[in-house]
Amino acid sequence: MKFRTHAEIVKGRIDPVPVWDVIFLLMIFLVLSSPFVLQPGFGLLELARSSSPTTATFQNLVVTVSRDNLFFFNGQPTTFDGLRQSLTRAAQQTRNAE
Repeated sequence: MKFRTHAEIVKGRIDPVPVWDVIFLLMIFLVLSSPFVLQPGFGLLELARSSSPTTATFQNLVVTVSRDNLFFFNGQPTTFDGLRQSLTRAAQQTRNAE
């Protein structure tokens, strides 16, 4: 027995969205897999000369503020005004040492 089908092949428009998806995926893949060449921003840089010595010594100054708003300068408890005086004194000692 032979059955007759009424199915027809419909020729319609091709949906462009999947084509664009594939193109964008390929572009992303190619961009991410390409090697990056780093260009230097400056050529030869000429620095200015100075008459002062090039070496300097710095002393370590540690200021700590706790959660309870307590101030410590180099491990010693102090007040806010005392911290200001200690930093001023340390700055004067650094200037006098040079």
